[in-house]
Amino acid sequence: MQGSPQDIDAYGACFYSPISYLLPALAIKLIARPHATGLSYVSEAFYAARLVNLLLMAFAVSMFLIHAPGFRNLTLVLYSLPMAIQQTVSINQESMIFMLMFLMLILWWRVPSRGQLAMLLIPIGLLMVMKAVYGLMLGLWLCALIRLWTQERKAPAWWLFVLPLIPLYLAYRWGRMSSFWIYAFLPPGVNPDLQMAFLRAHPDHILLLLGRQFLALFGRGHMTGGWTSVLGVLGWAKYEIGDGAYALLGAAILVAIAADLLSSEPALAPVGQSWIDLAFSRILPMLSALALVPAIALVIDIIFTRVGHDQIGGVQGRYLHFPYFVALIFGLDWIKHAIAIDWRSPTIMRTSQALTTCCILFCVPAIWLSIRKILSVYWLP
Repeated sequence: MQGSPQDIDAYGACFYSPISYLLPALAIKLIARPHATGLSYVSEAFYAARLVNLLLMAFAVSMFLIHAPGFRNLTLVLYSLPMAIQQTVSINQESMIFMLMFLMLILWWRVPSRGQLAMLLIPIGLLMVMKAVYGLMLGLWLCALIRLWTQERKAPAWWLFVLPLIPLYLAYRWGRMSSFWIYAFLPPGVNPDLQMAFLRAHPDHILLLLGRQFLALFGRGHMTGGWTSVLGVLGWAKYEIGDGAYALLGAAILVAIAADLLSSEPALAPVGQSWIDLAFSRILPMLSALALVPAIALVIDIIFTRVGHDQIGGVQGRYLHFPYFVALIFGLDWIKHAIAIDWRSPTIMRTSQALTTCCILFCVPAIWLSIRKILSVYWLP
């Protein structure tokens, strides 16, 4: 393939924030030669960008495991899901979203302080600029603020209340800048303004949509957030990985949860005796993450669904990894703190180690079956 000296504007993805594409783009820039008269090295640059995303995800997972070793089994099982692997190496936003998610959790579990609150706004703010729906994670930041307030027993500094305005403003400005491109590439019958007007005129329709979307989470819809799409559908949510792989991965997740609950590492955040400590350290952070599920559905209904349609279309499983994982980690950490188990018991230790081995024994054939399933679609008769 010969390089060309001509610059061509690339349309279609211009409303996506460049934050998630910066590092992969640098890899492409170093390898590709679009202005050279010789080879363009486009294929090499393509895989270099994918490798950068893979390394970013691997780095984020490693850092999270250092700070939360008690959840190593669940984290590694979910990291090995076919959907997570595909989206990690794709040239899109998921790798950066996952990395910021892990950074947000690491910062959340640091010792509460004013510096911790300021640092926590960095991943939340970047997520908001990438996708405004992640503004719901400001609820997690608010929980951290109240947790600090109750521990110090004095009012926080005034500038802590001003800090959230910075990511809110940046998200607003990017939304204003990118709105033109969103409208330029909408499919027929889709219009966010008309959809908003329709929902305001028929508020009961929102309950209908969310009710059907909730039921769809338990179905096999690839573009409605069904459980199969969360575990693994490939080829742009077109091909399933097969029932055998789904069964093995489901078993691996359950075994990983049991292994982590029995592991010797303590809970990440001990809860005090008062209901305030429980609410702002466990319950509300978990609900902030779960609130992303209906919020994502409503955003997709407004931006990508036909006006007045009675089913939300376009909720891919990759969008739900973030809320599911964050809520699951908070919930399991709460359970681990609450149950009374002798972690030093030889029986408990052997059981935890055996369950960890089972995770591997379930995941390896599941991934192999997934690969065979996809290969059969493209190459095998």
